[in-house]
Amino acid sequence: MLQSNNIVLIFLLFISLVVFYAFAENPTPYNEWDFDIANVELRQNKFDLEKLDISITVLYKGGLPEGTANFYANVTNPDGYSHMLFGQTRDMSIGQTQRIDLIAHIPMDGKYSVDVWLSPPEKPFLDHVFDTKDATYTIDLNGREKSIKSSGDYSDEMVSYSLDDYTDKIQ
Repeated sequence: MLQSNNIVLIFLLFISLVVFYAFAENPTPYNEWDFDIANVELRQNKFDLEKLDISITVLYKGGLPEGTANFYANVTNPDGYSHMLFGQTRDMSIGQTQRIDLIAHIPMDGKYSVDVWLSPPEKPFLDHVFDTKDATYTIDLNGREKSIKSSGDYSDEMVSYSLDDYTDKIQ
């Protein structure tokens, strides 16, 4: 009985290591290609407050001199609706990084989650996942609106408003 408990314990330890490795850095079987997500940055676009800028930095560490990978970003809105964005890194050399920029529409205030993953663009490893990262960004209440300073004049006939400084641009 004691020996079967040890076997079960060793099996569970082995499975936990395999599962942990599956969600970590994961090259192809002979290390031909190895891409890692070095960084994911989310920020609200300062020129269009209804856009979310997604910057993904990818590092290539494979054995082949050059590599190409597809990347996917699944953006989930606060109401649960999600949509997929797609891109591709091209002809990266060993040790090179590339930054990929995507833009997502943000239709409401609240918490947005972005799940990013990298995979090969061709057979035989189409379903292989090199790396994954998750990130969140929260738009505060009325965070998609720009406050404009204005002043008004009132007369018996009309009320008129003008910008305090009409030369100001959205920054």
